[in-house]
Amino acid sequence: MQNFSNFGQDGEQLLTTKEIEVARLVSQGLTSKDIAKATDKSHKTIENQLHDILLKLRHQGVHRRIDLVRWALAVGL
Repeated sequence: MQNFSNFGQDGEQLLTTKEIEVARLVSQGLTSKDIAKATDKSHKTIENQLHDILLKLRHQGVHRRIDLVRWALAVGL
């Protein structure tokens, strides 16, 4: 089983508060368009945030939305 964490080796949180909110909404099954509506952001902004999230979590094996859902559930989002 993958060992997921929201903290880096230095103890700092990996994702910003906004990124955590997007990850939580992804884990609830919302699409990027749904998340954009819920957060009053543009679809492109959400897509950019998702890209940034995946880059930050790639060392934990998070490369796709489904990986992000697994990660979010594992860290308790």
